[in-house]
Amino acid sequence: MATGRAKYLTRIGWQDALFAMFLLWLTISAVTNAQSGVEMHRIFMYWKWFVLYKLVAASLARKGELRRAGMVIVLFALVMAVESIQHMHSPGQLGWAGQSLGWIDQGAVEAGVIGRTRWVGIFDGPGVFCVIFTLALPFLLRFLDRAYPAFKRATAAVLLAPLMLAIYYTGSRGGFLATLAILGMHFGARTKISLTKLAVVGVLLVAVFATAPAYMISMYDQNRSAQHRVDVWMDGLSMVRENPVFGVGLGHYADYTGTLIAHNSSMEIMGETGIPGVFLWLSLLYLGFKQLWLYWRQTEDPLDRSYAKALGISLAGYVISAMFVTLEYETYYFMLGMTAAVGLQLEEPVPYGWRDRILVLATVGGFLVLMRAFTGLYY
Repeated sequence: MATGRAKYLTRIGWQDALFAMFLLWLTISAVTNAQSGVEMHRIFMYWKWFVLYKLVAASLARKGELRRAGMVIVLFALVMAVESIQHMHSPGQLGWAGQSLGWIDQGAVEAGVIGRTRWVGIFDGPGVFCVIFTLALPFLLRFLDRAYPAFKRATAAVLLAPLMLAIYYTGSRGGFLATLAILGMHFGARTKISLTKLAVVGVLLVAVFATAPAYMISMYDQNRSAQHRVDVWMDGLSMVRENPVFGVGLGHYADYTGTLIAHNSSMEIMGETGIPGVFLWLSLLYLGFKQLWLYWRQTEDPLDRSYAKALGISLAGYVISAMFVTLEYETYYFMLGMTAAVGLQLEEPVPYGWRDRILVLATVGGFLVLMRAFTGLYY
C-alpha cells in the first residue's frame, strides 16, 4: 500500500457494490433459514473471497501488471501439467503430494485407463484440477497472435502440448467441453469469424467431441456420475420452486438432496440463496465481462487487447466448467478481481443500468428454462 495502491482498495464501483449486496443477501438468507452454523462459516468464506477480490484488483490496477498476472497463471499451470504427467506415469501412481489417481468408470478401465489425475486441497478432484489448465489455456493461446514475435509464437505452440495432455489426463467431461469451447472462442475471435465460419467451427468441434473416448462423453456411465448430476439439478429446481426468494440456505444443498452438492455453480447458488442471490452473483460475472469488453474497445495497444481477450475467454471457460462441477472457490473470485483491475483502467466507471439488470434477469430466467427442459428431456 506504500506504493499508492490504497486508493484502489477504497474505490467502490458497481461490481464492488454488487459484491457487497451479494454478501448482505447471503446473510439475510442464512438468518431466514436459521438451520445451523454452517451458513455463517460459508459467509465468512465469502468475506475472505471479497477481500481477495479487492486485493487482486488493487495489486493489478496498473498497466502491465495484468499481463504479468497472466504469465504467472500460465507458469503455475505448466508446473501442474508436469506434475500431472509424472503422476499418471509414476510406478506407484502417486503424485507429488502423495495423492492417488482419481476414480474411473468401467468404460475407462476397458479403454486401458488406469485413473484420472488430481491434486490436493480445492483441486483434489479431477474436474476441479482440470480447471487449472483450462484457466491458463487462453493466456497461452494468446501468444499465437500475430502481435507477438515468431519465437514466442513457436514457444507457445510447443508448451500447448503438455497443457493439453494434462487436460486429457484429468478425464473431465466438463473440462473437455470447456477446452473445446475455449479453442473455438480463441480462433473464432482471432479470425473475426462470420456466421458461416462459426457454423464450420461448430461442426469441427462436434466432430472432435464425437471422436473422443466414450468414457469422457457418455451421459450414461456405469458409475452414474452424469446421471447423478441431473438428479441433483432436478433437486435444485425443486428448491427454487419451494423457496424462490431465500433458497434453502447457504451450504445446505447436500442436506436437501441427501447425497450430493449441485455440481453446477449457478444451480447451487440459486438453490441455496434463491433467485435474488443468483441474480446478484450473475451480475458480478456480467460486469466482469462488460469491463473486459469496454477495455478491449478502448485500448489501442494490440498486446493489451490480446490480454483482455484471453482473460474473457478464460473466464468464459471457467463458467462452462462450472456447469458440470461446483467451482465456488478462490479461483473464481481471483478471476473476478482481475476483471475489476481492468475496470480500474477504464476512462470512466462501468455503469450498471436498467438494461443491464433486465439482461441479467433474463439470463436467470433463461437458465431456469434451460435446466428444466434439459432435465425433462433426460428422463
